[in-house]
Amino acid sequence: MFSDEKLQEVITYLALCDEKTNVFIGCDSKRSHDKQGNWTAAYTSVVVIHLKNDSGRGCGGVVFSDTTHMPDYDQKFNRPFMRMMNEAYKATELYQQLEDVLINFDVELHLDINKDARHGSNVAHNAAVGYATGITGRPVKTKPDAWAATHVADHGVHGGFDAKVTRTVH
Repeated sequence: MFSDEKLQEVITYLALCDEKTNVFIGCDSKRSHDKQGNWTAAYTSVVVIHLKNDSGRGCGGVVFSDTTHMPDYDQKFNRPFMRMMNEAYKATELYQQLEDVLINFDVELHLDINKDARHGSNVAHNAAVGYATGITGRPVKTKPDAWAATHVADHGVHGGFDAKVTRTVH
């Protein structure tokens, strides 16, 4: 969940954008042990605002991110149902926080979940996509098409974003 301050940053930025702008919301997580030996998960949620020029070509973007930590209760490391559902919950919750200002934008939710049964995240694929689609009514992408989660949020969950800095790419 983005703080009120970070939400206001996103809302202020979106107010400067036109209808050609695309918005991508994603979440990724990483499991680890805390100092007491308990399993925890770091979750990075992102809002990627993709800017386009007058001809409709991409001309850069802005990333807003937030990382939170919470206990991870999955019993099987290779079948992370709870963690994958938490990623879907967090991306959906972020969409709901911004829903009123996203009305005029094309928005996609990106989940770092694989539909291929050979991958552990598959255990939550249908439930996560159904949940996010049902709540938001927006398109939901999963691997390999979920770049906002698979690459951008992944960068954040591995410590790639300074919590106080918004990244702008032109």
